[in-house]
Parts: sequence; structure tokens; C-alpha cells
Amino acid sequence: MQESQEYLDLDPGSEKIGDTPSPDIARDLEEQAEKAAESAVDGQRADSLHRHNSYPIPPLAGLTLQRTLTHRSRVSRLSHHSEEQSGDQSGNAMNSETPALPGHVTQDHLSQTRRYLICFMLCVCTLLVAIDETIITTALPEIVAALKSSSGYTWIGTSYLLACASSMPAYGALADIFGRKPIILLSIALFLIGSAIAGAATDMGMMISGRVIQGIGGGGISNLVNVIVADIIDLKYRGTFMGAIGATWAVGGCMGPLLGGAFASGGQWRWCFFLNLPIAGVCFIFMAWLANIKSPPTTLRDGLKRIDFLGIILITCATVCLFLALDWGGVHFAWNSAPVIVCLVLSGVLYIAFVLCEKYIPNEPVMPPRLFTNFSRTGALLCTFFHSTTFMAVSYFTPFMYQSVYNKSPIGAAVYLLPQAIVMGLASAISGYIITKTGKYKIIMIVGFSLAAIFNGMIVTLNPDSNTAKQIMWVTVWGIGIGPNFESTLIALHTHIKSQDIATATSTWGFLRTIGFSIGIAIGGVVFQNKMQTENEELGHLLPADLRELLTGADAAASTTLIKNYSEPVQKVAKLMYSRSFKDMFWTCLGLCLGYLFVFLIKERPLEMKDAKGETTETEDEVDQIVDVIVDDFEGNQKHRDGA
Repeated sequence: MQESQEYLDLDPGSEKIGDTPSPDIARDLEEQAEKAAESAVDGQRADSLHRHNSYPIPPLAGLTLQRTLTHRSRVSRLSHHSEEQSGDQSGNAMNSETPALPGHVTQDHLSQTRRYLICFMLCVCTLLVAIDETIITTALPEIVAALKSSSGYTWIGTSYLLACASSMPAYGALADIFGRKPIILLSIALFLIGSAIAGAATDMGMMISGRVIQGIGGGGISNLVNVIVADIIDLKYRGTFMGAIGATWAVGGCMGPLLGGAFASGGQWRWCFFLNLPIAGVCFIFMAWLANIKSPPTTLRDGLKRIDFLGIILITCATVCLFLALDWGGVHFAWNSAPVIVCLVLSGVLYIAFVLCEKYIPNEPVMPPRLFTNFSRTGALLCTFFHSTTFMAVSYFTPFMYQSVYNKSPIGAAVYLLPQAIVMGLASAISGYIITKTGKYKIIMIVGFSLAAIFNGMIVTLNPDSNTAKQIMWVTVWGIGIGPNFESTLIALHTHIKSQDIATATSTWGFLRTIGFSIGIAIGGVVFQNKMQTENEELGHLLPADLRELLTGADAAASTTLIKNYSEPVQKVAKLMYSRSFKDMFWTCLGLCLGYLFVFLIKERPLEMKDAKGETTETEDEVDQIVDVIVDDFEGNQKHRDGA
């Protein structure tokens, strides 16, 4: 019995660890506790109570069993301590304030007012990034005309999103190594530089270069916003703040076309990018002053050694190859052509190499494989991907539909989208508040995904003869379903990870979301352009030769405002071509909504609270589950000794 007493000799009053187990036992205990919390079912609880009453539990050095096992982080600290002290069994105490893992630093020194101000500035940063993802949709024809190049116009939007996505995994690792504050300031600075270059662009190459730099900065902002909120706001109350961020994202995404249309109509499209300079500059100054966020003590040399450069290079190259294939296929090259096939194959090979690299090579991978070893975490990440894909595909091409099929000006198309921005933002904010009050997030996700799929189907019914009410209503109510799930999937993910994985998990979540945005535009563009090509072959003989040329493939989306210059019969044919092409694209989005079914992989966990001492508490069920692990481990050890 002396051995079992030493095995769990914890003193909650002094927060010290006494006789510690070996590192192997401690790690095994932690792994078993995590598995028990993931997979236990209600029937196990009755069985555990029976065994607790029928089998003698070893004395626990004056500590009650429930208090001993209240929080799994105690086990994590136990493991961390035993690794440091594995060669010393003298029973020396360790202060509980020692960080559990490198990269995870508590932020208890921040006042409530400072936390609120930081969250407000993070929302402003989020607004800028969200606006920049869609602001060019209504201004694109004017930008293309001003730069005198329709070649590669889709990359004005896609390059930004691709740079965002590719840089996100790196930002998670950098934030863990060097701290949150320097990395978010670097991100804002890059965003400013990219905005200045894009605004001053004199050709398409300069424009795309600026958008890439802007996207690299935007990726860091998008990632660090959620990481910092997770650092400074308790999980129980995080729903409200993430709901506000989600609302900001939704409003920004819908404000983009409105602002882009306003600037384009006035011939001032460069302000689509120059707008960021004063606002982002203010954000940089305030974040440098406000964000007094502690950082792990890491030197530059040691930090660079810990970065997973190989993983970053592999995932970036794989993603670029994938998007080149999607951009070229069916438009610049046939789908069975050598360039497209090579890019697709190379993308697959590089993604496989990335997975193997992350599993076997780096000590601190940018995307740890353990994030995908649990159904709930995998479900949350997959839901994020499909939500962002459908959101961006519909949001990006709806302004084009309004301009081409319904003869709206850029500003007119943006006004049609204003109700959607309002309801989407409200839906996101309200859902975050409900999650905070009830602690329930899965029902919010299910309702949101269901409404999004239903109203996506209603958007498919739009045609050139649809009245104004339908044109606005179906797109607006679709926002009610999309809004709640901007951040709810991240909350679900956070309830199934440990505190030391916050940055990498959030980076992975942000990467998949931004990849979803990019693929949404790419798939939407591929379907739209290929359908326009087919329609041109079928109805092109009814159009003037110059217009027929403009409505071919890659030039079709950039020519939406030109058809109003032709006669009514010609406009009618062109509108029919556009309408059929958009309908196919919306049908594709509806098919992608099947990915929402991954929500049923997620097992809902209650949001954690903090007790009077600032420690995380567990629900009664989770305590029972961890008790089962301890008892099973003790029984196994006892049988092993008896057998010996």
C-alpha cells in the first residue's frame, strides 16, 4: 500500500507534488485520463461506482479522491514535474505556478479593462482582414480595366487567400516560440506594406505581389486574434467574445463589396487598399501599447531551431500546386492536360510528404497529427472547412450575379448585400451569447448548418425573372444559417484540446478555414467559367463577336458590367448565360453542404469554469471518468504484482 500512497501523494492546500512517479507512469496516467474523458459513456459510470465500492482504494495521504482528481491539468503538471525530477526521488516540492509546457504562459496580470480593449482592437483588425477578402469583388472590373490586363484576374482574390492559408501554420508555431505580441505586430506591419503596394500597383504583377504580402500579414492577424482571445478569456465566457469576432468577420465580409462598389463607382478603386493604411496603423500603435502579453523566454537562435521549416515549405508548395491546378483546369488548359495533371499529382505527393514529416521529423510540428486522432476534433475542423468553402463561394460570386443578371451597378449590388451583412452579424453575435449563457454549442451548429443548406437551395431557384424581393430575401436569410458557425466550430475544438495546444490547434483551424475560402473561390470560378464556356458554344452565335469573346472562360466574370452597353435582345441572351452559370455554381455549393454532416462527429463537452483559486474545474461525469482510470491503473498494477 505504501507504493500506491506515494503514487498519488498530492496536497491541494499547498499545491505541491510529493513523491512523484516515474515519467513513464505519469505519462501513461495522463494518456489514460485523456482517453477516458473522450470515450466514456453513461453506462461506465454505474460500473465505476460499483468498483469504487467493492475494491479497496489506497489511502491518499489525507486527500479526498474527488479533490485529487478534479482537474486533468494536475496530471499534466505531474507528468511535467516527473520528467524534470525523474532522477530525484527525495520528495522535494514543486511550486504549482511552474508553467506546464513551454509556449503556454498565463496572462493573469492583465486587468479586465485591458482585456476588453485588446479584444476591441482585435475586432478592428479582424474587420480589415475580412473586408479585404471580398472588397475587390465589386471593384474587380474597374481594377482589371485600369491595369489593362484580364489575365490572372482571379488571382487578385485567390493570391490573398492562398497567402493567408499558407502562412497560418507558421504563425501558430512562431507565436508559441516568440510570444503573441511580437508576432501580431509583425502581421499588422506586413498587412500595411502589402496594402500600400497593392494600392499603388501599376500592373497585374505588382498587384498580385502586394496581395500576397497583404495575405501573409492577414493570415497572421486572423490566426493570432483567436489565439490571443483564447489566452486572455476563460473558455466559459469565450463564446461571447468569439461571437463578436464572428459577427465582425461576417459584417466585414459583406461590407467589402459595399465599399469596393462605392470606390469603384467613383473611380477610386485604389482606396480599396489605401483604406487599410490609417486604420491598421492605429491598430499597430494600440496593440503595441495595450497587448502587454507575456511571452515565453526564448532567444532568437533557440526559437529558429524550433521552427518546423520543412513542414511549412511542404504545405505551402502543396497548396500552391493545388490552386494552380484548379485555376488552370478547363479554362487555360484542359483538365487532362499535362500542366493540370502534374500540379494535381505534385500537390497530392507534397501533402502526403507533409503528413509524414509532421508525424516523424519535427519536435514541434506546425500541424500536430494528434489533432486528428479524435473524432470530435476532426469533426470540428472538417465542419470549419466546408462552412468556409460554401460561405466564400456564395459571397464572392453573388455580387457578380447582381451586376450581370440584374443590371446592378457595383454600389447597387453592394446595397443588395447589406441586409445579409446585418443578419449574418446578428446571428453570429447572438449565437455566441447563447453559447456563453447555456454552455451548449452543438445545437447552435446543427441549426445553423441546417438553415444554411436549406436557404442555399433557395438561392439556386433565382433566375433572370426573379423579382427584387426574392433576389434580396434568399441571400439574406442564407446569412442567418451561415452566421452562427463562424466561431462555434473553434469553441467546439477548444473544448477537446489541452491548453498547450491552443496556438497550434487554432492555427490548424484557421488554415483549414482560409483554405476553404480559397477553394470556395477556386471551385466556384471553375464551375462558373466552364459553364460559361459551354453556354457560349450553345448560345454564342446569338451575340456580337466582340461580346462573345468577352464572355469566354476567364474573361466572363470581369465583363459583367459591359453587357448593359448592348441592345435588349443581346442583353437577354447574355443574362441567360450568366444565370445558368451561376445556378450551376450554387448547385455545387449545395452539394458541398453535405460536409456539414461532420457536425455529428462532435461530442459536446461542457465549457469549463474557473473556481475561486483560478483553477479549472471539471464536471462530475469527467471526475468519475478520471477516477475510473486511476482505479483501473491501480487494479492492473496490483494484479501484476500478485502475478509476480
